[in-house]
Amino acid sequence: MKPGVDVLRFFRYTMDRIMDLRVDSLLAGAQRAEGIVVIIDVFGAGAMAPLALAQGAPHLVLAATNDDAEAMKRRRAGELTIGDRGDRSHATPDLGPSASSVTRADLTGRVAVLATRTLTMGVNAARHAERIYAAGLLNVRATARIIHSLDPAIVTLVPMGVDGRLRTDEDEICAMVLKHVLGGKPPDEEAAVRFIRSCVTSQKRQGHAIEA
Repeated sequence: MKPGVDVLRFFRYTMDRIMDLRVDSLLAGAQRAEGIVVIIDVFGAGAMAPLALAQGAPHLVLAATNDDAEAMKRRRAGELTIGDRGDRSHATPDLGPSASSVTRADLTGRVAVLATRTLTMGVNAARHAERIYAAGLLNVRATARIIHSLDPAIVTLVPMGVDGRLRTDEDEICAMVLKHVLGGKPPDEEAAVRFIRSCVTSQKRQGHAIEA
């Protein structure tokens, strides 16, 4: 057996055999999801959450709306709020909804309350999950590394789309990218991003998106 290469092939083969990888979309998919569950929201929390953590936030607290996030900050659940782009509540968030406002901030040691209707909805719906992670294109590989370290029997990827009701190209593609990475078959991530940029549904939303 060749060192390195054959061991890697064996590892990938073994993972393919023992890990039950599922993709189940939208709110209904979250409700059915089992095992390790990954809620995918490319242009929302899937972008904002990893950026906030990269800027030093020790952890994030989820809220469904900007108003909820502000109320949680007043109750000292977090020190600042990060807004949800599609939210229509009255509260003005401290950061967001643009990714650039987060990347310019120093969040070292500051717990942030992240307003995200989609992720909050998915997390609340995934009642059969052993653990829940949030993912977007920014943290696909990091998410895959964590999942591999857990050696789970079942992994369910849930592309949430718009409000858990309407599929979007970007979330579905991200799920496919993550599925390939988990299966040891690295995809062309740059091609995936280019395709997402060209999609009609994405073009309507990408001002917030790939700005990250």
